[in-house]
Amino acid sequence: ESTTNKNGVATATLPEGDFHLVEHKAPEGFQKLPEPISFHITSGETLKLNVANDPVVPEPVPTGTVRFIKKDKATGDRLPGAIIGVYAADTDIKVAELTTNKDGVAEYELAAGHYYWKELRSPEGFTLLEGKHDFTVTAEKTIEIVVENEAIPSDTGTLRLIQKAAGTGEKDADAVFGVYTARGHKKVAALATGDDGEAQIQLAPNSYYLKELSVPSPFVPETSKIPFTIKDVGVTVTIEASNTKGMGTLVLEKKDTDGK
Repeated sequence: ESTTNKNGVATATLPEGDFHLVEHKAPEGFQKLPEPISFHITSGETLKLNVANDPVVPEPVPTGTVRFIKKDKATGDRLPGAIIGVYAADTDIKVAELTTNKDGVAEYELAAGHYYWKELRSPEGFTLLEGKHDFTVTAEKTIEIVVENEAIPSDTGTLRLIQKAAGTGEKDADAVFGVYTARGHKKVAALATGDDGEAQIQLAPNSYYLKELSVPSPFVPETSKIPFTIKDVGVTVTIEASNTKGMGTLVLEKKDTDGK
């Protein structure tokens, strides 16, 4: 009985004759040989056998489908252009970012399990839905989620937020900001940047400020408020915000050759 070494080689000294090679245990991640390999040893010669194993075929992951249908709350009309983030419930990792098509539909195949969704960008002319919304995907089934948005009153302006990484200028997804009135400090909305690092919302003319609520690792939330004013109906205010990465600590311990 021989075991292959780190180079995949095993040797054995045998008398002249006919033999069978039987694999008792395959390398990790590979299938065991299904049949013995017959060979003949001739005295004074070295026989080299090349043996190949097939990789283990992983078990298929059971999947189901989530289908989002976006509608106008008042009329029931389908709404294109909404961006929805889908997250694993146990890790908060974003597994998909979906945009509703011209029929107001977006769907995605997911491994069976527990998830939640957040609206990252509302359809143009409609208010953004806040909060996390849980759902469960069952194998070989489709879960249909109808999401309704309210139309924004026509007497508003627009806030456009662009989130970037300090130093590199790369746009950052999944940064969450609260929008507050300058007077009274009332929270009127929350914004989450999409994969393009942008978010926008319609607001009535007034003075406001932005406050960063959360950022993806390894960035550090900005603690200062970002003031802005929507001066008139139809006006778009663009704000660029940035985050810096957090700092870690390296401890270097010097020892002599005796480990002291």
